[in-house]
Amino acid sequence: MSAEVHALAGPYALNALPEDERAFFERHLAACEPCQREVRELRATAALLGDAIAEEPPADLRDRVLAAAHGTRQQSPHLPRSTGRPGRLRTALSAVAAVLVVAATGLGVVAARLQDRVEELEAQVQASRAVVRVLQAGETRSERLTTRGAARAQVVWSPRSAVLVASRLPELPGGSVYQLWLIRGRRPAPAGTFRPEDGRAIVGLQGRPAGADAVAMTVEPPGGSPAPTGDVVAEGPLGT
Repeated sequence: MSAEVHALAGPYALNALPEDERAFFERHLAACEPCQREVRELRATAALLGDAIAEEPPADLRDRVLAAAHGTRQQSPHLPRSTGRPGRLRTALSAVAAVLVVAATGLGVVAARLQDRVEELEAQVQASRAVVRVLQAGETRSERLTTRGAARAQVVWSPRSAVLVASRLPELPGGSVYQLWLIRGRRPAPAGTFRPEDGRAIVGLQGRPAGADAVAMTVEPPGGSPAPTGDVVAEGPLGT
């Protein structure tokens, strides 16, 4: 069987194949144990990646909505007819104006948050593409790293490239950065620096994982260091 059909395991696991190629690969998959194993592993990895970057809505959103609902009197949308008392009409108009101001302010806040969310999603899409490239490279493996505190981290790699997926990372003071390391024997090689967004990060490692025994992440001064100097936040082997 051509090696090309085995390369479809990655896109198939991510539901990225068109119908004709999907049907073709499923016929192959039914009789190919290595592909069955790879699809299971890739789907498990994809699920972990999704969990790492998932985001919950703000914790106070429900309370704000309920408070606004309880504090708003439900009335007809029509303005009251004049009863000959201008004061009442002015009061009604003032109330309507106040509601419109609050609504406009709220819409402005929502629009700003939506813009921020769009930018976050665009960054996630770019990071996810890096993950897909690793998954499609073949011989893909994954390893959950040992971390400190509530942090979670996992590395997904092939012989040519690797991606770190992390969540619940503590925010760093000043200009400090997290720095990644590929370790061969006892010699750590710098593999890139980053700062997390809301405790989350998907980062491609610099350098080829082939021949590396382990990966680690430390806290380093601004710009990173030529060798590790800070606390180790995450570490784990790159098993064969």
